[in-house]
Amino acid sequence: MRASLPMTAFILSLFATVVTSASVSTRYEIPDDNKVIISLTQANTTQTLPNSISVLVWNVHKGSDENAWKSDLQSISADANLVLLQEAMNDDFMPQALQSLLKFEFFMAQSFIYTNGKDSTGVATGSTAHPNAQFFRRSPDREPVLSTPKMSLLSIFSLPKGKPLLVVNIHAINFVTQSTFERQIDDLLPLIRDFKGAVIFAGDFNTWSSGRLEALLKRTKKMGLKQVDFFIDPREQVLDHIFVRDCEPEKAEILKDIHTSDHLPLKATLHCTE
Repeated sequence: MRASLPMTAFILSLFATVVTSASVSTRYEIPDDNKVIISLTQANTTQTLPNSISVLVWNVHKGSDENAWKSDLQSISADANLVLLQEAMNDDFMPQALQSLLKFEFFMAQSFIYTNGKDSTGVATGSTAHPNAQFFRRSPDREPVLSTPKMSLLSIFSLPKGKPLLVVNIHAINFVTQSTFERQIDDLLPLIRDFKGAVIFAGDFNTWSSGRLEALLKRTKKMGLKQVDFFIDPREQVLDHIFVRDCEPEKAEILKDIHTSDHLPLKATLHCTE
């Protein structure tokens, strides 16, 4: 989903995507529950994340710019502790590119697998600490034509004094009614609200309409989450967000000079209290 399209162009793009996708609707399969979460890379990670956490959030457009994208990712993730990617790929290129980051261990929640039986796409979370637990939530509904779900990957980490941190990496459902979008957020609401610890809830929420954005803000407030504000925001379509609980933003920026995806990366330093 392009972050810079005005609404009319966005609607035309949406229509073209749905029409052209109709001919390829048999190219995908949905993995069984026990095969959704896979390891993309391994690293010598720590046991805990620091209290001051640098988070990178980026819809990477399936790494379509390949080496230029890889170079950008290496540069902007150098000081990060968490990397939350949407439209990640398990293919011949992206896991090798992620492995070059060295300090990160990446896990992926697969949305669907191409029928070559090898390539898949979904959300991926990279961290400098090993997660204590991970689980996933599929969107309750599927997107039209391709009939594929969107994914959220939930990872639990420890902070230095033992307080748990829940990191929710979401790619929100698109090409659907607002009520369908709301069902995906509502499905996550009790998991986040009832978690006894700090929370980072971030990703591509596909909030391309004011109604979607208002619904999201209402629900995150119910979860006790605060939105991370970006005081300089060059985006015409605000699709990507970071929400937190028991974490205070120390710095937040949109990396406007990175153009190897159709989304601009978000970066924030968060101090999570114990």
